[in-house]
Amino acid sequence: MKMMKLLVALLVMAGLVAPAVAIAEDKLSISGEFRVFGFSKENYTDFDDDGDADDLNFFSQRLRLYSKYAVTEGVTIHTRMDFGESTWGDEGQNSVRFDNTDGLVDGEFQLDRAFLEIDKEYVNFRAGQQYYGFGNSIAVDHQGTGFRLSTKSPVVFTAFWNKLDEGDASTDEGTANEDRDMYGASLKYKADNFAAELFYALDENDATDAEKSVIGLAANTKLGAVNVKAELNVFDGDDGAGTDYTGTQLYLDANSAISSALTLGGSVFYAQGDDSDVVLTEVSDFGSWLPWEYGYFETNYGLYDTSFDPFNSNAGAISLMGYGAFKASDDLSFKASIQYGAEEDDDVCEYDYMSYNLSANYVIAKNTTVFAQFNYLDLDSDGEYEDDPAMGIAAGLKATF
Repeated sequence: MKMMKLLVALLVMAGLVAPAVAIAEDKLSISGEFRVFGFSKENYTDFDDDGDADDLNFFSQRLRLYSKYAVTEGVTIHTRMDFGESTWGDEGQNSVRFDNTDGLVDGEFQLDRAFLEIDKEYVNFRAGQQYYGFGNSIAVDHQGTGFRLSTKSPVVFTAFWNKLDEGDASTDEGTANEDRDMYGASLKYKADNFAAELFYALDENDATDAEKSVIGLAANTKLGAVNVKAELNVFDGDDGAGTDYTGTQLYLDANSAISSALTLGGSVFYAQGDDSDVVLTEVSDFGSWLPWEYGYFETNYGLYDTSFDPFNSNAGAISLMGYGAFKASDDLSFKASIQYGAEEDDDVCEYDYMSYNLSANYVIAKNTTVFAQFNYLDLDSDGEYEDDPAMGIAAGLKATF
């Protein structure tokens, strides 16, 4: 009799659980990727062959999961989690375990995004840890905790507030407890072949009285067969201790599909240097925009910080880059670029450089690729830096689902 009751209970539970699982699957969508990268880089830090401190050889991996759960119509919860994102061997044989033996706990598990989205007919609202970006994500490129509101109309208004730092305590009593916040707003118009966005963002630190701000204008259009995009950013502010921030930068890009297999393009980077004030190139940088690393390792290679100030010299930059992409077959494709850059203000320092990228991507199975990239950077700085060439090779294996 006891066995019969147990079987009945199990059948009832199965009847209840199965519909629940079906409902959950209907409401929940999961996507993601798994990747393994290998890097070999030398001289990118000091451009000096004497010494191996900046000669790097390592493998890394990451499992990323993105989930979206539909609470009800128009209401969803989003999460993005990264697992085992670490360098192989950084803790010996336990290199991807969650512990603190190397002080890299947040590298082995990261709740990258977690936010609630309410999507209605005329407005979209998000609350939680999310991504914020304006224009081409050059000057405003941020991920953090806060609120974002966006309207739906031919002219889209977007505004966000983000808590960067709560201070030493939740109270604002005393300088050490003051907060650091980020605010931003934009107006964006989009038509069939044209889009433009005017935006403003402010990083305000009440603890130090520091402020960094940017006003920007981004636009893109299609002129016949040529795709054109541009962005102008003007920075302002100070560090709260007597040092002013400044900066004016321009990005211009044009490309065209020469054939179904070949695309060619070119980019211009300009940033004004300054021999007294601190030159800003961004208000927040999440690493979403790295065109100078053109290739299949874009945003992952790490040659230098930005083409607007590649060697952190405060001298600004004038740079030209040509690039191309070629699809040899359904499975094999190539990308290549060549870039020349020099300082804008030679009163600060003098340099010029040439950078070369070549990369290939091969599809070994559906949603599974293997790719590699080579970079060579030749710097001439008239004694400002060592001038030995830097070079690197990176390779990766990635599956998406």
